[in-house]
Amino acid sequence: MKQKFIILNTALFLLTACGNKKNQKAALAKNYFQQSLIAAEKNKREALALIDKSLDIDPTPRSYALKAMLLYQIGHYKESLILFEKVINEKATPAHLKTDAYNNYACNLLMLGDSEKAKKTWLDLTENRHYLSPEVAWFNIGHLELLEFTSQPKKELLNKADQEKLALAANYFKNAIRINSDYIDAYYYLAVALIYLDYLVEAKQNLIQIIGIMPEHESAQKLLQNLNQKIKAIHHKK
Repeated sequence: MKQKFIILNTALFLLTACGNKKNQKAALAKNYFQQSLIAAEKNKREALALIDKSLDIDPTPRSYALKAMLLYQIGHYKESLILFEKVINEKATPAHLKTDAYNNYACNLLMLGDSEKAKKTWLDLTENRHYLSPEVAWFNIGHLELLEFTSQPKKELLNKADQEKLALAANYFKNAIRINSDYIDAYYYLAVALIYLDYLVEAKQNLIQIIGIMPEHESAQKLLQNLNQKIKAIHHKK
């Protein structure tokens, strides 16, 4: 009985020691992760080196997601895409992290020229109950529609397809604002879309809303000034 008791205690000691070692490794990996987050604000390549150290010790979905984000930020879109796919497909990835990864995955798709798949990914996210920021997905789709219009040669008169694209963009921005009434970028680009559609009064209201929330928003101030001049010129012609 005594021997068995000693063996049992030894086993418990070994398990505790292993547990402590495992906790130490996790703590060290977490420390590298935190250092990477801090470094990312100034030096993305240093941040990548730090997150690689974290991954070598404890390869978690969260760390892979951070590395994928850093790769995206330095323009390595294909590598970033592959890592976001890994995060998305990993069973251990928490649901909320997975939806954030989907959003960033769509950003990579867009940079690699697959705008339709990016758009579908964002639309799917707007209906995903685990996604905590559906307004971001709506904004991204709206911005994509607007970019597709503005990337074309400028025209004096909008055709039906242009009008439909701009109207879609405006609706997507409005969806974002319905979810987050302080979404400055959504108000701004909604105003831009409305100006193209010649809904000048509504565009002005959105710009005034921006300045009410953020008085120092220079782009909104400048656009509002130009819009007021345009409205004034139209009234003079009448």
